[in-house]
Amino acid sequence: MQNRYVAWLQQRAAPYVPSFLVAGKYLYVIQDNGQLSCYDAVTGASVYQERLRGHFTASPWMCGDKLFSLNESGDTYVVPSGPTFRLLATNTLEKLCLATPAVASDRLLIRTSSRSYCIGSKR
Repeated sequence: MQNRYVAWLQQRAAPYVPSFLVAGKYLYVIQDNGQLSCYDAVTGASVYQERLRGHFTASPWMCGDKLFSLNESGDTYVVPSGPTFRLLATNTLEKLCLATPAVASDRLLIRTSSRSYCIGSKR
């Protein structure tokens, strides 16, 4: 593709629902089927691709230097930002989760099919 306004183009399919996330010099993409891809945000070069379990409609989010991805079954996967994939933790809510969580100051708001959670330190 020749266009002076396009910095780079990724020929693979984009996710149907989850949005992209840029953190530092990396672009993170979670496919609906759980494939987490990391790209160099400037060049578009692939950094890594790893498969997470489940189906995803929620967009990934960052907190500090960690990337979080919540699947539809309520499992949240935690990986470090940067060029190396490593699964740090998996947290489970055991409820249907379709919405992207919201970060509000030092709290995380998660809506499931039957509940709303506010996760953070008590004040």
